[in-house]
Parts: sequence; C-alpha cells; structure tokens
Amino acid sequence: MNNALGGDGPFSPERTGTLPTYPLVEMCFSGQYTKEEVKRMLVGQGGLVSYLGTANGIEIDQRIRHNDQEAAFYFRAMAYRVAKEIGSLYFAVSGELDGILITGGLAHNDLFISHLRSYIDPIFPLHVYPGEDEMRALALGALRVLAHEEKAQTYE
Repeated sequence: MNNALGGDGPFSPERTGTLPTYPLVEMCFSGQYTKEEVKRMLVGQGGLVSYLGTANGIEIDQRIRHNDQEAAFYFRAMAYRVAKEIGSLYFAVSGELDGILITGGLAHNDLFISHLRSYIDPIFPLHVYPGEDEMRALALGALRVLAHEEKAQTYE
C-alpha cells in the first residue's frame, strides 16, 4: 500500500500523488502560498482537477468521447501511473500475486478500466469491484471495537 492521502503513489482525480520534493520545498517556502493553500493543491485541487478543472469521471469521459485530446491524455496518464504503482508493488511481494483488485469510484468508469486492463491483464487477472465501501468498513471496525471483538489501534 501507499499513503495516497499523504502524497504517495499515482495522481488521482483530486490528489497530486508523488511529486519531486525539491521543487515542492521551494514552492512551500516561496512565501506565495499558505500551508493550507499548499495542502489544498495536493489534496482536493490536485490530480485531474489541476489538469482538467474537474474530478468528475462522467464529465471527463464525455470530453474524451467528444475528442478532447487533453482529457484523453491525462486520463490515460492516470491509468498508466496506477499501473506503474501496481507494478512496483509486485516486487514488494516477491511476485506472489493471484490477481489485482480495483475498487472505488473510478472502477465504475469503463474507459479507465480498459486503459488499466491494457497494462495489467497481460500479466495478472484484474478484478473490478466498483464502489466505495471505506466508510462502511470504518463503521464496522468501530462497532467491533465497541463490542470488544477487536482492540482499538493508534497509528502515529
């Protein structure tokens, strides 16, 4: 896994992903931006939003279908970066993979999945589970702690 919210990994609809650190440090200490502005640039106004002005997958899909080459370029670039991240994790598990699981909102987007499949399917089976179940999983985890079925953990 990576710390996507903290800036690791590929860019996403609203996150910048991994950035070169020296230019980021220069920007942070330039005096042009507040800490909160920089954080919003990284999460919320980064990724596809910074390139295309939107994180809406349906809108981007429509733009691509209407021959918007810039939207097509960045959408395919995002799929490439996700595939690259998956590839790097392959070595972390010594190649012991049965398949790749994709979840989240973008898993609903057939164009994104087809781009991703072009990289992944020749090597591993790609299993797609559209939807975002993170909040449900967090709630169920909290219930297990409250029912004393699990011990609460603190991550620092």
